[in-house]
Amino acid sequence: MQYCTIATFRDEESLKEFKKFAPNVPVYYTADPAFAYEQGNPEKGKELLNKIGVKNNKKIIYFSIREFKGIDYTTIAEGINKWYDLQEDKNIQFIIIPYQYCFDENISKNISNLFKFEHYITGELKVSEFMDLLAVDNCELIISTRLHGIILGSIANRCCVAISYLSKVQRICDILNSPYIKLEEITPESICNLLNNTWLNRKEICEKEYNIALKEKEKVYETAKMALDLLKD
Repeated sequence: MQYCTIATFRDEESLKEFKKFAPNVPVYYTADPAFAYEQGNPEKGKELLNKIGVKNNKKIIYFSIREFKGIDYTTIAEGINKWYDLQEDKNIQFIIIPYQYCFDENISKNISNLFKFEHYITGELKVSEFMDLLAVDNCELIISTRLHGIILGSIANRCCVAISYLSKVQRICDILNSPYIKLEEITPESICNLLNNTWLNRKEICEKEYNIALKEKEKVYETAKMALDLLKD
């Protein structure tokens, strides 16, 4: 660590771990750079949805899943199907987004084959297009295994819930006060209960997540300022 002048971290746990190995390096808790993204354009989002046949009069739930050892997509699908069956209001449609397309395409198609309700799969998206989709008014919930799906959803002022495959996802959820479930806790019943509790309280959860995300956004600019000050020196 002799060439490290300062170090920044997006969560306090990572910062503490780093300090054990490099106690003399100045460290700062800032935020993930993804919090700097701006909210998208809802009209562009509607255009993207229209291309894949999504109905504009139904509530939208965006769902993203990734390949990872231990992720049992069949159990996750069973839990989501179970939750959907319990809903009196069936005016809901799922949009599956392969967030990193080259890695997520196969598992997205596999879980799609198990869903028993109306759903669609997007093609490959740029981050700006993802933000446009999140801006659409009838977006009600984001379910994501990917850390940046949660971050971008929170800054877009949408309710987010995570299926956590690694501690880094849990740490972001802890920062945002977002509901999540760990891989080892996944059963059809636990997935169903998580979604049910989140769905019923989605407006309150969304408000909390968004207010915290705005504070995290401010920290991103602190990181940029530190980088610029280093260049000046």
